[in-house]
Amino acid sequence: MATEHLIQLGHRRLMGVFKTDDLQGVYRMQGFIDACREADISVAPEMLITYRTEEESSDVLRSVREGLSQDTNERPTGVVCYNDQLAIRVLDIMRELELSVPDDISLVGYDDSYLAEATEIKLTTVEHPKMQMGLDAAKWVMRAIDRGKRDGEGPQSIVYEPKLVVRQSTARMG
Repeated sequence: MATEHLIQLGHRRLMGVFKTDDLQGVYRMQGFIDACREADISVAPEMLITYRTEEESSDVLRSVREGLSQDTNERPTGVVCYNDQLAIRVLDIMRELELSVPDDISLVGYDDSYLAEATEIKLTTVEHPKMQMGLDAAKWVMRAIDRGKRDGEGPQSIVYEPKLVVRQSTARMG
């Protein structure tokens, strides 16, 4: 959804930065790759930056900085980040490099956390229904406790529909 938004705005040179040691990160990265593939956009290996929780974040940010420091013709015009927290750190790098968001580069995060609106540039992000997810999890726990060991019913999968929240960090390619 985040990648499709950038593609619809005319972006063709995209960078994705994803955590790969949890399913959420793997799914988000797969969505990025699938959206690029469907739009016939190739992603250079150095533009798909992955990391694991225990890895030093400075290595990830160094890779992002290298990608954003390229010549204008090689530099990505859009960046999709694993979450809003990472997107804010990428935004800091863009400021240091004197790149304008969204004029030079569009930026998208995930989670619609409070961080998405904490900076002067409000972050376009993907929202998921946190409150409903919490309520559903609490209900499941209560049912599991109530059932005890009476039956073998396992957890059921619930799919939540994400929503793109468009703010100031993305713009049409001009």
